[in-house]
Amino acid sequence: MAAVPPGLGRRSRLAPTRPAPTRPAAAAPLDHARRDAQERFTAFLEHLPVQAWIRDGEGRYRWANREHLRHLGGPRDLVGRTAEELGARWCAFDHPGAARPVRAEHVVDGAPRVLQGSVFPLRGPGGHDRRAALSGGFLTDVTELRDARDEAARARQLFETFMHHAPVAAFIRDADGRYLFANPAYCHTYRLDPATLVGRSVREVTTDELATAVVARDQEVLRGGRAVHDSRTFVRGDGSEGSEVGHRFPLPGPAVGGVFLEVSETERLRRAVREAEQRFVEIFQHTGLAIAVFSTDGHLLDANVAYTHLLGAPLSELTGRHMRSIVTPATFAQDTPKWLGLVSGALRSYRTAASVRRHDGSVILARCTISIVRAADGRAKYIYSVNDPKGFEPGPDGTGLPPLVLEELSPEEHVILTTLARGDTLSDAGAELHLTRSGVDHHLCRLRQRLGLPRGTRTAGLVARAYALGVLAPGSWPPRVAMPVAPR
Repeated sequence: MAAVPPGLGRRSRLAPTRPAPTRPAAAAPLDHARRDAQERFTAFLEHLPVQAWIRDGEGRYRWANREHLRHLGGPRDLVGRTAEELGARWCAFDHPGAARPVRAEHVVDGAPRVLQGSVFPLRGPGGHDRRAALSGGFLTDVTELRDARDEAARARQLFETFMHHAPVAAFIRDADGRYLFANPAYCHTYRLDPATLVGRSVREVTTDELATAVVARDQEVLRGGRAVHDSRTFVRGDGSEGSEVGHRFPLPGPAVGGVFLEVSETERLRRAVREAEQRFVEIFQHTGLAIAVFSTDGHLLDANVAYTHLLGAPLSELTGRHMRSIVTPATFAQDTPKWLGLVSGALRSYRTAASVRRHDGSVILARCTISIVRAADGRAKYIYSVNDPKGFEPGPDGTGLPPLVLEELSPEEHVILTTLARGDTLSDAGAELHLTRSGVDHHLCRLRQRLGLPRGTRTAGLVARAYALGVLAPGSWPPRVAMPVAPR
């Protein structure tokens, strides 16, 4: 059982032993009330979750509550003994001349405990000593608090170390826009002084216009209660501009946290790439060379204006077409081995004279340079064809297209052309073909178109064009064609 404070219950060993003076009967109710108050106070001290005691000037116990006894190991005879005698040197405090804080460490049930409290002299009303050289003391177990503080300090140290080395700019601002935290990357990015930033408002470190926008975005995060992606241009402390992307998110407080990555150099490089691409597109589209881009399996991916003009069809109709539908079968068979050589790496490029089908069904001769583009790992990406119109004379219609090429003549075209080349008339050709004049004119009109001649070209011009294109064999009489003729 715990000892009772002097004058608050049982008589102390040091209390006077002479009989108490006789009190008047009227004082009995007052004594009873005082004893009740003392008993209530004693019970209160007994059940406090703190250690409490009273000692004399020599450090000997006069009283201790239940919690202090538990920490002392529960001695039965406490009064008159010192803390050292009880094996509790951790609690052996000098007699205090004035109230002062104390701290103690000891082991309870095998676990180290940390205690904090105070010791103080006991004085009566008016500043007189209540008991000669008596002192009181309190100790509170703060082990959990100490551990929590240590854990919080470790967590903060981890956080600060991590944020110190993080390459991203991080900050915490309160609801009024004042900085609570900013890591070195943030101060470096925005050219701000880390020694003076915390506690300052965002309006103090940037322009009014930008500060208003920043505060508005912070308030948006606080109202929404969720993270918000942000991408913007900012002004540094030295007045220069930069670009950043990141997230803002709400924090308790309320406060707003943010993690941003400066992408100024990335944006600069992207702009440079876009400008280079735009220049390439302009050159690609407006050069005088007809250029087409094909996949490695031969499908057309893209073409410039000159190439679409060459084939006489819009890009929307050409995209996706296979090479075999663009060139004649003879050209496709001739160039396929070389094309495969490009893809395999045996060839880097080759030149060819290709017979190309136009949208209107006519065929033109195009001199092409075929090259391959590879990725950094050597993988074939695409093949492009550059067609140089400077290698050909302009057509008779003034279009500047390469000369037309015919794969074969129809039987009617063969008779009309050889009859006119011999100097005979269209009537003679009609008689041989058993056609009326309108029937002959139909085939004649188609032949003019296939040879790239205007509608009103005379028959002499038709014959001359056929010799120029090699349709009629030169140096041969009677005239004969130098190309296949379709069977009837």
